[in-house]
Amino acid sequence: MIKQIESEQEYNQHKQDHAQVHSYVTLYVKHVPISRIEPAHLLFVTGLLAHEQCLSVLNIVLNRTNDSEIIVNSKERLIFHVDKHKFERFFRPRQTLVATCFGSIPYPLASALAFKQFPDGRQELVVTGSLLSVNHDRIILKRLVLSGHSFKIHKRLSVTRYMFF
Repeated sequence: MIKQIESEQEYNQHKQDHAQVHSYVTLYVKHVPISRIEPAHLLFVTGLLAHEQCLSVLNIVLNRTNDSEIIVNSKERLIFHVDKHKFERFFRPRQTLVATCFGSIPYPLASALAFKQFPDGRQELVVTGSLLSVNHDRIILKRLVLSGHSFKIHKRLSVTRYMFF
């Protein structure tokens, strides 16, 4: 991957229709009304490599922020800034969880920020973390205890009665 990026950089150095790395550029944005631009907000512009526009299953390691006292429920909608669902009833302080979502593929160890949106429109940072892996084979299970009476047991196969009522 690194060799491919280096070869693309060498190829692009000979072309004159691109901006050099670490150089200042001026962007002209067309067809956007002036009312949409707020001076207090920053505009963030980035480019994507060829594979970064693809979607996959992302596993993210999450930690609660120290100053956040907000309770985060298991089915709470959060706004992720990386591109959730391990079943936990509550996300307790000083607890580490692995969350799963479907999003665009970033580089490994990409940072993740999750914001809770309130009814009045404001957002507050409640969770930080980093990308664990991009792996669609990871199995997400809910832990629970099943009890019943064994009816038949044969080598690796078992028939259990009275598990569900």
